[in-house]
Amino acid sequence: MVQQSSFYALLGGVKPMQVIVDAVNAKYNNTAWKRDFVWGREQLDLNFNVLSSQVGIAAMAAVIDMNAPKPLRNVRGISHYGGSIPKFGHAFDVDETDMRNQQYLIANGGAYDPAVIADVFFGNIDKLIQGAHARLNNMAEQARSTGSIVVNGTNNPDGTPSYVNVDLRVPAANKKKAGFGQTTPAAWTDLTDGNPIQDLIDMVKYADDNGIMYGAFEMSKTLWNSFIVHPAVTSFVKGRLQIQSGVAYAIGERDVRAALDGFNLPPIIISDNRQSVEIDGVNSILTDPAFDAGNVILRPSAVLGEVKNAISMHRMAPSDPLNVRTTAEQGRFALLSTWDSKSLINHVELECLAIPTLSNPKNLVILDTTEAHS
Repeated sequence: MVQQSSFYALLGGVKPMQVIVDAVNAKYNNTAWKRDFVWGREQLDLNFNVLSSQVGIAAMAAVIDMNAPKPLRNVRGISHYGGSIPKFGHAFDVDETDMRNQQYLIANGGAYDPAVIADVFFGNIDKLIQGAHARLNNMAEQARSTGSIVVNGTNNPDGTPSYVNVDLRVPAANKKKAGFGQTTPAAWTDLTDGNPIQDLIDMVKYADDNGIMYGAFEMSKTLWNSFIVHPAVTSFVKGRLQIQSGVAYAIGERDVRAALDGFNLPPIIISDNRQSVEIDGVNSILTDPAFDAGNVILRPSAVLGEVKNAISMHRMAPSDPLNVRTTAEQGRFALLSTWDSKSLINHVELECLAIPTLSNPKNLVILDTTEAHS
C-alpha cells in the first residue's frame, strides 16, 4: 500500500512546501553579492531611484568678524539616478515518470523517507534559488568592476530580447587607463613599459587628492595571475624583499603580498566567481567572468550599495491546494507550485524583481589595464 505521506501530500499545502524552501534557503552555496550589497526596501513601483552623496572633504569653516554673517555652504552634494527593475526567474517540471519513480521507492521502503523526495524535489528547488543568487552575483560583479550592468544575449541566452543596460553613474574622471599618472603610459600587457605597481600607487593618490573613500583593491583572478608575474612587479618584489640581483628565485603570490604589505597600499581582493547559463537543456559556464578581467578597482571595504527590489504579485495572490505560493530570501524570491491534474505535471517556478545599485558611485575608481592612457 502506498503511504499517504507521499509526493502529493507533501506538496499539497503551503506549510510542507515552505519547509522545503526554508531548508534550501539555509544552504546557499554562493551568495557572494551579499558581501557588497544589502536588500533595499521592498516597493510596488517597478522603477528605482538612488540618492547618492557627492560630498568629499568638507570645506573649513570661514574665519569671520564678530558681527559678520556666516558664508553659506553648497548643500547640493546629492545626485540621483534611476531606471527600471528587471524581473528574472526560471522553473522546472516534475512529470508523471518522476512521480511514479518516487512512489515506487516509497512503497518499497514501507515508510516515508524524506531523502526520497529530496533527491528530486529538494535538489531542484535548490537550483532555482541558487540560480537567482547567481544572477544577482553576475549583476553585482558587473556593477563594481565596470560601473554598469548589462544583460545581453551572452549572459541571458534564453531570456527576453529586451535587454538591460544600466549606468550606475561612476564619474567619468574616476575611470582611468593604464599609466594615467606616468610619463610613459603603457597597458599591463606591455611587459617592457607597463608598471602595474605604480598604477596602484597612482590610484590611491588620485583617491586621496579627491576625497574618495577606499579600503581595498579588487581584480579578477585572471588579472591577478598576470599581475604577479609581470616583470615590473617581480622587480619591485625582489627589491622590497632584498633579493640580490642575479639570484634565482621564483616570485610567488605570498611574496607579492608580503612586498605590498606595509607599503601604504590597501589589500588586494581577488574575484573568482563564475556563473553558467543553460542552452537547450545544457549548462555552459560563461567564458567571460562578470567581473571585468581587464579592470582593477579601488573601492571601499564596506557595503557598496543596495539591491533595489519590487514585490512579486505572487506575494499578493492566495494559495490553494493546486496553487501553492511560498517565498525565500525574506520574501524577495517568490515561488509558485502548480498542479496539472490531467497531465500529472507539477510545475514549480521562481521569480524575483531586483537589481544592485551603487549608493555612492563617486567612491569607486576603475582602472582599465588593457589600454594605455593618452
